[in-house]
Amino acid sequence: MSNDKRKQAKRKQRERDIQHRKLVDQQRALRQAKLDEYPTIRLGEQDADPEFISAVLEAAKKIDFLDEKQIGASQQVFYRLGKKIGFYNAFRQLKDYLQELMPQNNATFPIICLSLGSQILNLVPPDVRSRFMPYNDLTVGFEGPDIVLIFTSIRWKSGDGGRVYYSPSEPKVEFDGKQYTVGFSTHAIQRICKRIKPNYIDYGAAGDVHFFLRSCVYFEPVMLYGDQPAFVLYNPCENPSFSEYRVYTVEVFGEHNLDPSKGLLCYKVGYCPVVFEGGFAKAKTFIHPGFKSTPEYGLLKNSGLPKDIKERYLAKATDDTLTQSNIQMNSDNEIIKWFHDNGIPQVKQIREEVVRYDFIKKNKCRLLNSLNDLRVNLEDYLEPDVTDGYM
Repeated sequence: MSNDKRKQAKRKQRERDIQHRKLVDQQRALRQAKLDEYPTIRLGEQDADPEFISAVLEAAKKIDFLDEKQIGASQQVFYRLGKKIGFYNAFRQLKDYLQELMPQNNATFPIICLSLGSQILNLVPPDVRSRFMPYNDLTVGFEGPDIVLIFTSIRWKSGDGGRVYYSPSEPKVEFDGKQYTVGFSTHAIQRICKRIKPNYIDYGAAGDVHFFLRSCVYFEPVMLYGDQPAFVLYNPCENPSFSEYRVYTVEVFGEHNLDPSKGLLCYKVGYCPVVFEGGFAKAKTFIHPGFKSTPEYGLLKNSGLPKDIKERYLAKATDDTLTQSNIQMNSDNEIIKWFHDNGIPQVKQIREEVVRYDFIKKNKCRLLNSLNDLRVNLEDYLEPDVTDGYM
């Protein structure tokens, strides 16, 4: 090939390269212009293990708002609206629309607004989630036109019997006139996960378990069989948008019995037998009402129920596979109602502070408890000039 032909070939190749770069730049600019219509995902509070935070941030990088298969068409519309007018206003518009569409649902909104946390967390390897959760947690928040990733954790100290985990609020419980900081052993946390939310590494369930460990501040001291000290875990059930309201407020307590002057309505989640260690009342394990050594078990065992009914109730009360999720999803509360109606309240109003609401206001815990809770009260998310909502 002559020098002129080689020069001509090189010139044509340069022209093709230039055209290709222009095309790539145009495509990149077009994609960026489309991405600019969506909110920025930014980092908020980082009160968690750095390795957990790093794993979540790597997962968040894989979120592509332009991928309809990953995000969903309806979510894409909502996220663009949130970026354009701010999420506070976007939630308001969604609320108004759904009130017209479904007025009987009392200002509710669908799961589409809560899915991003699940999408991000599902991209974190399960072994990483199992290692760091529920001790650490991710909350996806909406502030102005942005999406904010907020990380929280519980504290721990070394003790004679292994680690003791506790809330940053350091809630207290009293035994024999002495105040102790509420703590949990690793085994107790594992039992809470298994018996309340066995899918605890999923986004919605993870928030629920983390909520018990970090945000609950009311723990009722009791004495179980064999003079075993323990404290009771309670959970609010006053929100009509949650399945707990139907199962505990309506079907066990009775809506007509609610008296706003008597405090927050809560249901008994279960018991934590404790040991006293270094100023902590440290939970050794977690058991449902009705397990052996609980007052409910003694009530049932000594009852005059017909043999077949008593055996059925005993089997159900001591079933280690029964979880709070099962009860709420299936309205399987027959034995709970029997306990409640026969002298051991399972649902009651509590005047004391049950949940540290100042913490929740700052870092909104997700209000999606499980897959059957496809709706929540929008008012809980709307705080203009403070935050637009946390999912």
